[in-house]
Amino acid sequence: METRFQRALDVARRQEARSLELRAAMSLTRLWHRQGKRTEARDRLAEVYAWFTEGFDTADLQEAKALLEEHRKFLCQQVQDDGVRRPAEVKITSAQLQPIQRAGLRDDTAVYQGL
Repeated sequence: METRFQRALDVARRQEARSLELRAAMSLTRLWHRQGKRTEARDRLAEVYAWFTEGFDTADLQEAKALLEEHRKFLCQQVQDDGVRRPAEVKITSAQLQPIQRAGLRDDTAVYQGL
């Protein structure tokens, strides 16, 4: 399954079909999340989501935003469960934070450990 989603991403990227690329990225994100590859899942979806500058009211972009929010909540819960709360140690660049801000998500730096 992963290979097929990766191929769909590659084809959509070559064709510059951003909506199809987003759909493939969301599918791959769901798969990787189930497999425990949460950082990779979040990074891939955030990378594709960052391309968009408009159309945030469409179903696909709203779903992508919800997936990113789900990952944010999961990471926040993981931080709380592990007892790790070190926002001062989290280093993220504005370029890494940009897709999260575009998505309208909270920018709690403690949550984005690993970005």
